[in-house]
Amino acid sequence: MNPLRRLVISSAALAPLGCATATSPQLGQEWIYSQFDTFSSRLLDVVTERIEIVGPGVTISRSNRDGANLASEIQSSWGMITTDPHWGRILNYGPAIPLWPEQMQANWSKQFTTRYSIAGYSGNSFGWQQYMYCAGWEKLKVPAGEFTCLRYQNLINFQSDDANKVDCIRHEIIWFAPERPNWSSVTRKQYGLAIAFLEVTHMLFKYLSWRSATTAIASLLLTACLGSVSHIPKTEIAQPQVAPVVRVPAVGQQWIYEVRNVFNGELVDILTETVVSVGPKVQITREGKKLGKLPDEIQEPWGMILQDPHWTPPQRFTKVVPLWPQELKPGWSGFYRTRYQVLGVPDNDFYWGLTIQANASIQANAWNRIKTQAGEFNALYYVNTADNFESDDWFRFASNRRDRVWFVPEVGRWVVRESFGEYLWLGMSGWAQALKEDYLRWELIAWK
Repeated sequence: MNPLRRLVISSAALAPLGCATATSPQLGQEWIYSQFDTFSSRLLDVVTERIEIVGPGVTISRSNRDGANLASEIQSSWGMITTDPHWGRILNYGPAIPLWPEQMQANWSKQFTTRYSIAGYSGNSFGWQQYMYCAGWEKLKVPAGEFTCLRYQNLINFQSDDANKVDCIRHEIIWFAPERPNWSSVTRKQYGLAIAFLEVTHMLFKYLSWRSATTAIASLLLTACLGSVSHIPKTEIAQPQVAPVVRVPAVGQQWIYEVRNVFNGELVDILTETVVSVGPKVQITREGKKLGKLPDEIQEPWGMILQDPHWTPPQRFTKVVPLWPQELKPGWSGFYRTRYQVLGVPDNDFYWGLTIQANASIQANAWNRIKTQAGEFNALYYVNTADNFESDDWFRFASNRRDRVWFVPEVGRWVVRESFGEYLWLGMSGWAQALKEDYLRWELIAWK
């Protein structure tokens, strides 16, 4: 996406008057989109979408600039999609899932679980978990005009039909104008989890009839690449028959980690973390062999983080969030919304939305037998995702972070943790230019 186009897609906060609802579909409603490769700004196609059937279901036909037919979109009822041609391959969902929020208001959220099959291969189906969250209302300007839009995001964890792909995630941000009914893209950027992927942007080229004006931009997929660090052996195991109990904190408990840069394998530090205070708050001091005294970690109570020193800069939350899944079982997930202050700078606070999901790849068991320098453990694997959080750096306008964690209840802490993030600065033209935060791995080497 070139800078000019990004200037056209400008937005300002705007709250609608009254209760917003999506109006009904009608035969003949039509939209025309120009489709771009966002990395190069190359025009790929011009796509026309038109409502052909309205009844118990809604069928939207699609064609390219040469007039050739493309796969249709099918909704089982208005706003509930069953056949989705927008992800590169035609997906059939069972059951259908929503295209837009059930409630048109800021801070609404909900998780949907379904299965999908590839068109033409109905014999196999795969897991699909989608978390939808509304951020707020904005005024959006695109080549088709100006619209008052509800901005929401979809975070999708799914099982690929390719057995060689794991930890598959898709993420999109959408601007939805309910007075123009239905889900369609004024702008939509898509990333797929693969060794190589194409990002495609759809921009509304000409508005011919009443339909929803929607935008999905700034999609981001963070993929974990182990770079040059050593491989840590892991084997899937069954969920424990007896529910595991997390170790109770006590003064003197200690964990020692080897911290490495995943990009180049460099040893960053040897970090010692020690419980020094237990009560309503649990205080953990931290010291590195190279870096010396580091900011403390504070939990209030045990398992709920108040002060988190693991990201740069260290954070202090206005409302605590969990450190590990509140139910230690596969498939558990939760979303937590809070704000944070930069440690030592209490004058400002910033939005932080955290998704915790045990077994984010769906197809793999959440429990692993994992071997580290400190020994072998039965660990619960989960993923923390903080998408579109507000940075204290005002030059960042989009930021995302992700943690991959192997947590051992009897240790009371993770035995392996991998953390990484990406962000865009003002003036950048797309995620191809994204800057990387440090990609670090903590591996437990001793504990008591």
